[in-house]
Amino acid sequence: MHDPGDPGGSGDSGREDSLPGDPRSGDSGRNDSGRNDSETDASGMDHLPLGGDELEEELRRAAGLFDPVPAHLVEIAVAAFTVRTVDTELAELLFDSLAVAAAEPVRGGDQPRLLTFGWPGATIDLEITATGGRNRVAGQVLPPGPARIETRGARAVTVTADPLGRFALDEVLPGAFSVRCVRGPDAFTTEWITI
Repeated sequence: MHDPGDPGGSGDSGREDSLPGDPRSGDSGRNDSGRNDSETDASGMDHLPLGGDELEEELRRAAGLFDPVPAHLVEIAVAAFTVRTVDTELAELLFDSLAVAAAEPVRGGDQPRLLTFGWPGATIDLEITATGGRNRVAGQVLPPGPARIETRGARAVTVTADPLGRFALDEVLPGAFSVRCVRGPDAFTTEWITI
């Protein structure tokens, strides 16, 4: 045991009150890998080195404090991630009346936006009508037949297409939007669009 009256630190080098790395204790402070168990940062503060997982968690925490992700982006990302499926194929955008209208202005006021997406053996037509800050989406899956239609975006909604492949969605919020169509064992998802 260390004698408080012994300022020179003489005595047993393996005494209980010495700390790792204390030169008086004979402990070099190095672990089996040859690195110091504790290191000093630029502020002069001792800290233990962080492993990969600990460092990642510290960086994630710091980023959350100093530059948080906006809540609406988190909601969109979670919605997109939760409805993803590996077995779903991506349907290609074949027609968009918005692109045609930009190239060839037509007469008339607000016209519904018409879209066609194609997937091997099937197409899905959408008609999007703006109604006071919300949208109405009417659609049809071809060839005709019942199908489960799931929307992806600000609010997920699931409806069933009738025997002719028709369906309608009211109160669709503006923003990123996609549709997933499930027919028996087959499923396809439209590309993301902004409505």
